[in-house]
Amino acid sequence: MTTAHNRVCLGTFPLSGVYNPISSNDAENLIRYFFELGGYYIDTAPMYGCGKVESLLGKALSGKKREDFYIISKCGKEILPLHNTWTSKASYHDVIKQCHESLQRLKLDYLDLYLIHSPDKETPFDETVQALLDLQKSGKINDFGVSNVTLDELKKYREYVDIRFVQNRFSFVNRSISDEYLLYLKKYNIQLLPYEILEIGQLTGSIIEEKHLGKKDVRGTTRCFQDDVLHETRIWIKDYVSPLAKKNKVTIGQLIIAWTLNEPQIPYVLVGTTKKEYLTLNLAASSVKLTDETKGELETAYKKLVEIIQTKYHASLKEFRGLNDRYYSQFDFKRYNIF
Repeated sequence: MTTAHNRVCLGTFPLSGVYNPISSNDAENLIRYFFELGGYYIDTAPMYGCGKVESLLGKALSGKKREDFYIISKCGKEILPLHNTWTSKASYHDVIKQCHESLQRLKLDYLDLYLIHSPDKETPFDETVQALLDLQKSGKINDFGVSNVTLDELKKYREYVDIRFVQNRFSFVNRSISDEYLLYLKKYNIQLLPYEILEIGQLTGSIIEEKHLGKKDVRGTTRCFQDDVLHETRIWIKDYVSPLAKKNKVTIGQLIIAWTLNEPQIPYVLVGTTKKEYLTLNLAASSVKLTDETKGELETAYKKLVEIIQTKYHASLKEFRGLNDRYYSQFDFKRYNIF
């Protein structure tokens, strides 16, 4: 895969309205603006708005040359329209069906990258893999990978096929890729596609301001957006991260994006937004270069946060932020009735 293109991928989960309300027209305009800024990579999934976001993309991509964009979508989640939700389904026939439905919504002939959204415990891994191989053979997908997987699950998938892409949650304060995991990725030349690298807005300048989430913002259901976590994050960013951003003449978000792009095995990063002004800043971060001195100062800042949480709360950073064994903090979609 070439990285000659802008390395900030547009994550389209926010376009389903899970954080801030956004109209279909504004979402389409945002996608078009992404291309005006030189964007290339776009990540989506059927479960984003239960197919609505893929349909939005289908409209926004109409008329564009196919070689001018790179589309990632996912399988393994079956949409249940009557209930506006989804369930895990990754059988051979489910994956084939889901791919054809995504292509129909996107109005495309093929996907550049197709990911298993998360392992389906009810389906043997080799059955799901065979569907991906057949889709690739038929020209419906160029490449495939896995998402939201532990190292053991990745190894299990690789018993059946050479996996080249892993999309997992990872950020400056969520070091969910262990040294063992990273060494494995390096050994087999597997690319890491990290998402939620800005911690859904926490690792940006906006978290410094006292802002209240909307009633339908699913972030309010997570531990990492509770008062004590927000308080400690705000203070830490003001004291340790903001000065580094000012020193490097970039925004806090741009500093974090640049740090992530500097990590091994990462060809590009997923960053979602509903605001054009943030989209402009995010894509500009692709060209930000960090000196070794700045990288060291950032690592010192991270270690300081770990120390603060351990001292004040007698907990690891992972525990304090409410992250489970996969280093994820789950949203409560049913409570917010987003879809």
